[in-house]
Amino acid sequence: MPNATRLGATLNQINEGGIRIQPSEYTPWLDQQAHTIASDPTIPNAPTLTATAADQSIDLEITRPATNTDGSVYLDHKHFVVYYSLSSGIDVSDPLTYSGSFETTSTRHTHATESKMYFRAVCKDMHGNTSAASAEVNATPTSQETPPAVDDYANNIANVYVGKGMIGVLFQPPKSTWVRYAAWKLYFDTNTGAGWTGSWTACYTGAGPGFLHKGLNESYKYKYRLTVLAEDGTETVGTVSDNSGSGYQPNQSDNSTLLAVTIFAERIIASSEMIARTFIGGKFQSTNWGSSAGSLWDADAGTIKLGGSSAPKFQVATDGALTATSATISGAITASSGTIGGFTIGASSLTAGSSGTAVGLAPGSYPFYAGSSTPSSAPFRVSNSGAVTCSNITITGGSVAGSTVGSGLSASNITTGTLTGRVVRTASSGARAEMNPSGTGGFAIYNSSDYSTAWMLSGQVVSASGSANVDVGLYSTIYYDPPQVRFPSGSGTIYSTGTLLLRASSVQLLGNTYFPGGTGYNWYWNGSTYSGSFYTPAGGIYVYIGGNRYAIPYYGPV
Repeated sequence: MPNATRLGATLNQINEGGIRIQPSEYTPWLDQQAHTIASDPTIPNAPTLTATAADQSIDLEITRPATNTDGSVYLDHKHFVVYYSLSSGIDVSDPLTYSGSFETTSTRHTHATESKMYFRAVCKDMHGNTSAASAEVNATPTSQETPPAVDDYANNIANVYVGKGMIGVLFQPPKSTWVRYAAWKLYFDTNTGAGWTGSWTACYTGAGPGFLHKGLNESYKYKYRLTVLAEDGTETVGTVSDNSGSGYQPNQSDNSTLLAVTIFAERIIASSEMIARTFIGGKFQSTNWGSSAGSLWDADAGTIKLGGSSAPKFQVATDGALTATSATISGAITASSGTIGGFTIGASSLTAGSSGTAVGLAPGSYPFYAGSSTPSSAPFRVSNSGAVTCSNITITGGSVAGSTVGSGLSASNITTGTLTGRVVRTASSGARAEMNPSGTGGFAIYNSSDYSTAWMLSGQVVSASGSANVDVGLYSTIYYDPPQVRFPSGSGTIYSTGTLLLRASSVQLLGNTYFPGGTGYNWYWNGSTYSGSFYTPAGGIYVYIGGNRYAIPYYGPV
């Protein structure tokens, strides 16, 4: 405990727990502080126990071990636990094999008794580790024993409670007039439907105050006989409780009648299960609690640990933090902080990564984004209106706004910056224009009969062949008026397999222009009146008609 002075306080505590500190006698106690001490799973070796007869008592001497089971020095001793019985065969893990036990920090203890007694002892260290039991010893007091004096009540059984598959038997309290009383002994008989067997079977020996008889057949009936044992083994005849001869049948719908309202005890040892509506206590600890196994519920600290103290598989800390190696939760989960699957949980967001590896989901103008910690400038982002911004996308199937996506992209209207593909066409068939038809790199125009009418390929405007005359029109309203046929450099060819018509209010031929002669090559103005102007370039031109050459001077009209 702390030694308080006006200047401060000193606390010397080794094990886990809570502390309160009063800095001085002139100040109030501070709030309780929690502290945790590192656990030590090392188990001490068994102590050495001797028993020596004394006057109406037995002197016990306990020597604690020098080492732990791993050979290390045993330094964190806390106390001994001594178990005693009127008969041999004490098993410290089975309360049915001993009459009682007590704790002591002393290495010497005098046990008052007038009967021969058997003893075993264990060590417990500061971390709750328990040693194996010592060898069993016994002694008989040297004084003359007082004769035992025990007798029965009119009914040793105070009450019987019937449940579902179990029956609770409550004993009377020991009489103050009994001398050298040792224990109660309970027997039962069974009626399977053919009558009572007439043979009593022992089911419990101990101090009581009762016994829960479990694992019973709900179709059978049971009755009980309770006797009193003295220290020298004397046993009374006992009394029988049989429900007025009918017996007790454990066929109730539940075990609500077996639930206790309140139990007051320094220590409760249950050989199997305990059933109650409410347990009030500081800690609930499994019998195998240790560094790597067992369970501990610290009701005072508000913590739960399952799977040992060093690395529990499941635990709940005082602040409510839950740690589990695996969990399946079917209900709602609410979290405003922490992490999940590498994502940081915010009050209304899930984010991961940073800078170029950042990705996030959060309400706002851009609820989905990746590639930047700033949603509005992330290279990939989706606005809250559904607009997608990205620098590269590959779509292999499905549809986009009614447009089918597969081996090709089909839509009534496509607006784009740069479109890269094998073939771009205004319609799948019929009258249409195509870019890169058949992988040629050119441009083609098709009529309603799905027949190409003109091509633009390698600097040429080509009229497609066919049975009907086809017009190739060149139109301009911006750069040249009237329109012109121009070649970027060098020479070019304008040709037709039929008649080549140049239709305009005026026609200009700039540079050296050659009109080949021969059958099928004619030059004329369209129209019945053959009216219009024909301008020759500087130097004039030659016109071949019927094999004869005619000179047309510079800008001379024809």
